[in-house]
Amino acid sequence: MHEGAARVPSIDPGKRPCPAIHRRSLAVTGELMESEQVGTRDEIAALPPESDLARADSLAREIFSDIANKWALLIIEFLGMRGTMRFSELRDDIGGISHKMLTQNLRTLERNGLITRTVHPTIPPRVDYALTDAGDALRTVVDGMCDWTQRFISHIEASRSGYDGRP
Repeated sequence: MHEGAARVPSIDPGKRPCPAIHRRSLAVTGELMESEQVGTRDEIAALPPESDLARADSLAREIFSDIANKWALLIIEFLGMRGTMRFSELRDDIGGISHKMLTQNLRTLERNGLITRTVHPTIPPRVDYALTDAGDALRTVVDGMCDWTQRFISHIEASRSGYDGRP
């Protein structure tokens, strides 16, 4: 790196749950500190003009909110396991989800580019849903969460039992 060039420091992901969002939040609120973890105003200013940090932070929060519910995660998991599915197949396989809730979650996932909705010109119309590449990548994260749950189920159950048994 040549002298005077801005350096964006590396952030240790183990130090914060979502360091990129934390860093962007600090940049937006102007509470930047000159440290190796956060960066300086000069470093943030050196980012390309298309790096709209406020927008990126807001978008990340919206997406987390949209997908951080049990129905969205189950839809992603079932589409990942089965590939293309129809509305009724999703509703039947997921079980317990209302027509309205499934519709809302499918629209949200489609809006965020995680699934595709294909309407076939038949009578009655046939509609298929499938994961996009972005949705498939998210499924890898969901699978990791499932693996984590299986790995720590005994610990979680014991912790809940101990907590619920407290006076």
